[in-house]
Amino acid sequence: MTSQLCAFCGNDDSDERLTTEHFVPRALWDGARPPYTRTVPVHDTCNRHFSGDNEYFRDVLVMEDGAKAHPEVQKLLKGKIKRKIHKRPGAIKNALKNLQMREVRTPGGLYLGHAPSFSMDWPRIRRVLQNVMKGIFYSVQNRPLSADTVYQVVPIESQEDERALADLEPLIAQMNPWVGFGDDVFACRYVFEEKAGDVLLCFMQFYRHRIFMGSAISKVVSDLAAAKAREPFGHEQK
Repeated sequence: MTSQLCAFCGNDDSDERLTTEHFVPRALWDGARPPYTRTVPVHDTCNRHFSGDNEYFRDVLVMEDGAKAHPEVQKLLKGKIKRKIHKRPGAIKNALKNLQMREVRTPGGLYLGHAPSFSMDWPRIRRVLQNVMKGIFYSVQNRPLSADTVYQVVPIESQEDERALADLEPLIAQMNPWVGFGDDVFACRYVFEEKAGDVLLCFMQFYRHRIFMGSAISKVVSDLAAAKAREPFGHEQK
């Protein structure tokens, strides 16, 4: 281990020993993880702090209709999830908050019937994805993102969302191809902008179904960009 800083909190091992952990939640697999999963140094306390969020994240993903055809999701539904329903039904009920039948329509308004849906606890989802982003950055750059990093995470859910990414196309074009860990439970694309400071733009895909876009930008760079955006058109610096 060449660094002694935690990938999640950025602190050293003076208060607590660092261990090598997987930053993509282990809960996403029913059995053993694939052989090429990346690991980063983290405090055991930091890792355990997010264990409940990781499990919740898994439960939400596997309950989505679009993910249920994935082989690993099928294993989970017949294995861990089935056992959880029998042993901890309250936990599943909590994950499927506000479960009810809702209309399903195409972007053009065509009625496709009703399907079960539920409300996601977005702060919990965001915490998991921020840790994945921290892990991606650390596993490539061999250092944690700066403590003042500003994170943004959004789901890519429709063609409209994809078209909204047009302004980012120059950066997206620089991303590496999709890369996983030996299977397709998780895959990501990413690009770093080192000249501007700690900047990461990435796509994170789970079970060949759900894609999230994440950005991590140091506060200094974020503040500079915000200040530039507020400048009046035609403003000249003296």
